[in-house]
This record gives sequence, structure tokens and C-alpha cells, in this order.
Amino acid sequence: MCSQVCGLSDEDLKHLLGPRGVKESRLAGVLPLLEFIAWSLLSNDTEEDVSKLWLSTKQRAWRTGSQKYIPNSVWQWIHSASTQVRLEPLTSHPWLAFSDDNLEVWEAPQRRDTINNTLRFDSWPCVLGCQAINTGRHYWGVEVSPTGSWRLGLTSVTAPRKGRFPMTPAKGYWTLWRSAQNNLWACCDDPLTKLPVSALPHLVGVYLDFEEGQVSFYDIENRSHIYTFTDTFKEKVVPVFGCLDGEMKIRIVPRPKMPSASPSGVR
Repeated sequence: MCSQVCGLSDEDLKHLLGPRGVKESRLAGVLPLLEFIAWSLLSNDTEEDVSKLWLSTKQRAWRTGSQKYIPNSVWQWIHSASTQVRLEPLTSHPWLAFSDDNLEVWEAPQRRDTINNTLRFDSWPCVLGCQAINTGRHYWGVEVSPTGSWRLGLTSVTAPRKGRFPMTPAKGYWTLWRSAQNNLWACCDDPLTKLPVSALPHLVGVYLDFEEGQVSFYDIENRSHIYTFTDTFKEKVVPVFGCLDGEMKIRIVPRPKMPSASPSGVR
């Protein structure tokens, strides 16, 4: 009964109960679920309201450290904001190539003939999404190659596109960057924030709450939180994708399904 009241799934309970005697290294990942149970039991709000408030509050506090498991009800709340995102080739670096449906991007074998415009990247091998956002909640999933370097996140519509510059919030970019050395970085204003190696995802969920000023990243397969940027958006923002070397291929996953497998470490 408690699990139903709290909006917990079987996977939530497995993650919570797990092996007896939860080790300290796993405790940080379990605490968010325990907190969500407490919130649900003590609040008179609806399950949706609890999920919304819990997500906004916890993401403001979560920065770095161990990955945080997302309870089922909160995960469903995130997925309820699923948005169809496609790539806009007119904004891309000339060395990038695209699938016919504009859902995949990779490094082209040779430089393409392109028409220069103010939105086109000419140094960073990046491309924008086709739709700018100025309100509401939005979520999309991205599949990245197991090797290679990538950049994912959001940028403001008036942020620079020309030349090499730090892709940080001060420049109008809120992104994660996987380096060629297999490190994952949150591209904050100086210095960058190095994230745990365990956070390297294969399927990345990107969640934007425009009014709350939050851009969050998730490991879809583990259903866990990676990092959240908190800022005040003063203009429209648009998704940004970067294939930073020849090994990387990025694919946008339309309306990603919730994973059916148990999160890593749960048996």
C-alpha cells in the first residue's frame, strides 16, 4: 500500500531495499528515494504536485558527486514533457553530416558546401535543434557512441556561433562535454566541473524547465540524475549537439521509452 501511495514501482523498491546492509557508497543514491517517500506520506498534494516540487527542489541542491536515483513518479513527470527535437542543418558546422530525418549527426568524410549565415557554427563542430524554446517543460533523449567526444545541452538564441570560445553559461551555453580522454565535464563558468567516471552515459536525457531556470541531464539507462544547471533564461534557448571527433555519432531518440531493465547495481 505504501508503494502505491508514494507512486513507487517495483524497480524503486528493488533499488531501495537491495541487498541487506546498504553500503555507504550506495547510500547517497538511495537517500533521494527515501526522501521522496517521506514527502509523499507527509504531503496532502497530488502525486504529480509532489513529483514536480520534489524534482525542482532536489535538482537545485544536486550538483556533483554520486548519481541520484529518480523515483518512478518523478521519472514519469519528467517524461510527460517529452518533446520532438530535430536537427537544423542550416546551423551546422560544414564538416557534419545528417540522416534524412535530421535525427542523426556525425562527422562527414569531407567538408560540405554550405551557405554561411549568422547561426552557423564555423569552428566548433556543432549543430542546433530546429525549434527555439521560451516557455514550459521539455525533455528529449540522445544516444551517443560508446567512444568519442560529444557535447550536449542548450544555448541561447543570441549566443556566439563563430570562432572558438568557452561554451559556458557566461557565453549562453549550458552543456555537458565528454572529452577524448573519456572524462565527463559540466561546462560551468571557470572552472569546469569534472563529473564522476560512473556518470558516463550511453543514453542521455536532457530536461529543461524554462520557468524554473533548470537544465538537467540524466542517465536514461540507470534512471539517475547526472547534473543540473540553474540559471535565469532571459531569451529563447535551443538544443545544441556537438560531434567533436570522427568516432562520435549522435542520435536523437524520439519520445524515449522508460527503460525496463533494472538500474545498474540492482539485482
